[in-house]
Amino acid sequence: MDNGYFSGSNLHTVERHEIDAYIATDKAEKPAADDLESSDRKFVKADFAYDSEADVFICPAGEKLVTNPASKSKRKSYRANKTVCRECPYRRNCSDSKKEAGRVIRTDKFEKARQAMNKKMETAGAKAIYERRKVIAEPPFGQIKESGFRGFSLRSKEKVSAEFSLVCTAHNIKKFVKAASTRSIRLEDLKEAKKAA
Repeated sequence: MDNGYFSGSNLHTVERHEIDAYIATDKAEKPAADDLESSDRKFVKADFAYDSEADVFICPAGEKLVTNPASKSKRKSYRANKTVCRECPYRRNCSDSKKEAGRVIRTDKFEKARQAMNKKMETAGAKAIYERRKVIAEPPFGQIKESGFRGFSLRSKEKVSAEFSLVCTAHNIKKFVKAASTRSIRLEDLKEAKKAA
């Protein structure tokens, strides 16, 4: 799945159902291309190491960003100590805020699942599997949109499912007609395959 599906609830669902999913890392979660020492760039979330046991983020200067365990908010905020941040040599790379000197990272209760998927997607195996997506999953959706289908006319899961089945059937017939007209498949071959089955 593309990074539009990289949400805490989606990651939790695939984990709970033990689905071997491959979800692209969300842009906000991706490590920056330049390392910290050789650039003047702003820090991104991936620059902060997450300790799942202690449930803290650790900044590049080694300070901990902690959360308030008593908070009832659905979003979790990890905050650094304001006093330490004011004196930090990385201050200008980390926080532009004049009022709030301490760095804040906001996430949700599924941060462990986020970190696990980020780590998985960095492996060579996951990259190879995800690479196949652009030749298997992407072309049909692009072709269907190019044919004029841009949205559903119906509502409810059952009706939308039926409508999309019709769209896919039309797409497959179109592909079949094109393949037969260019002789990349022959009707005789299909008849032979049917007999063999």
